Amino acid sequence: MKQHPVFLISDSTAITVETLGRGILSQFPQISTEVRVERFVEDHASLAPILDSILAAMAAGKQPVVFCTLVDTSLLQAIRNTGVLVLDIFTPLTQALAQYWGELPQPRRGRSHGTATLPQYEQRMQAVHYALLCDDGVQAGHYDKADLILVGVSRSGKTPTALYLAMQYSLFVANYPFTEEDMATASLPAALQAYRSRLFGLMISSQRLHEIREARRPRSPYASVAQCELELRHMELLFRQEGIPCLDVTHRSVEEVAGQILLRTGRLGARPA
Repeated sequence: MKQHPVFLISDSTAITVETLGRGILSQFPQISTEVRVERFVEDHASLAPILDSILAAMAAGKQPVVFCTLVDTSLLQAIRNTGVLVLDIFTPLTQALAQYWGELPQPRRGRSHGTATLPQYEQRMQAVHYALLCDDGVQAGHYDKADLILVGVSRSGKTPTALYLAMQYSLFVANYPFTEEDMATASLPAALQAYRSRLFGLMISSQRLHEIREARRPRSPYASVAQCELELRHMELLFRQEGIPCLDVTHRSVEEVAGQILLRTGRLGARPA
């Protein structure tokens, strides 16, 4: 299958163009793409090697596509001059808003992910610090500050989910991995009992958990399928017994896991970053 080169070009972090570009590309699963993310393209000097790559791809008979969020119109025009398909994400939307509101936009590079709203930015950084401080069951004395506490077996995706919720939604999220000692009883660990209403469980298939643990500790009892199945059965029973909402993360990305947690806990409007 021929690969189509796709260039995601930004004059800043490329978070916006990468998110939208990859989201749009996902709607064409039958198309094979080779994606290049080009960040901090601020002038013609930094754009020049990218233009060379676009022209080389076209000369080779390929069909490159460019997604971009550039605010410098001269850079945007330089890309269009190659004849490549350019999907300019910002301009059509800002022009539509300008016409609707009767106000001209004031373009500035990097504004969409800057620190213009300083209180929100500081809240987000505090949330990230909290997620790191309360990772893997440590600092249980700070659980009173938690918006959510993710619980589950080791390697079920609690840490990346907690960090994503902190970064994207400014939520204070701790996470607690159940140990063999915790599983020796059929009740919640003492550290969690006072915070039952803040708990959310993550489940995963035993085969996927085995694969993740095997990569970390090959051929260990910890990674065996039998051990994974044993721990997951315990968690499933505990979640049901204690009425803890839970989610199977086996085939879900961290973004989808976070979104489902927000939906199921009624926090979709909480502290947007």
